[in-house]
Amino acid sequence: AKAKEAAPAPKKEMDLARLKVAVGGSLGLAVVFTAANEMMGNKKKGAVDSYDEEEAKKPHPLFDEFDNCTALRAEELALTAWEGVIAPPPGEGAQMHVKQKTAGFLSRTSGWYGKTFDAEGGCQALVMKLGPLKYNAPLGLGRCTYEEFGYRQQWSGVLKRSVAVRYKITPEIVDYIRRKDDETLMGVVCKGKKPLAYWYLKQIKE
Repeated sequence: AKAKEAAPAPKKEMDLARLKVAVGGSLGLAVVFTAANEMMGNKKKGAVDSYDEEEAKKPHPLFDEFDNCTALRAEELALTAWEGVIAPPPGEGAQMHVKQKTAGFLSRTSGWYGKTFDAEGGCQALVMKLGPLKYNAPLGLGRCTYEEFGYRQQWSGVLKRSVAVRYKITPEIVDYIRRKDDETLMGVVCKGKKPLAYWYLKQIKE
């Protein structure tokens, strides 16, 4: 008897997979935040980029955790790859709690996977993942430069050497990274001085 040929994947499923790849890259974390800020910044109390300064000043554990991280040198990142995850909502500081929840949702929706660093001060900040496929966000959305920078969080008294990752297409978006422990980095993505979300990077050792 003639063996049955495997049925091809339904066209609808194939189209959906292609759409996820395209949309996933385009919803790169930094760019999504920029759009969300523009849409919600001044219109909704407690939104992603609320301009309520008193609300933004409320203490929360992620602020202190980042201040307590140790300094980081740019050379420590050269030729490394990292898997990223958004920090859990802190449960305190209402504005940052909302931002972390939003960041987690956007990260999962976009398929953000992590960051890679070359030896020449270049970074691919938006490495995406769909199933086993890893790819860089299209249109150069994740292309960045990185350098050492003395950074102090807004309203913090702690100035510490960090690594600043600057996005070429969206220069108002900057990541600041410090070392949490031997294998983990902690970062905060900011729009100007305003923190948008905190996240962790775990080094990928191959």
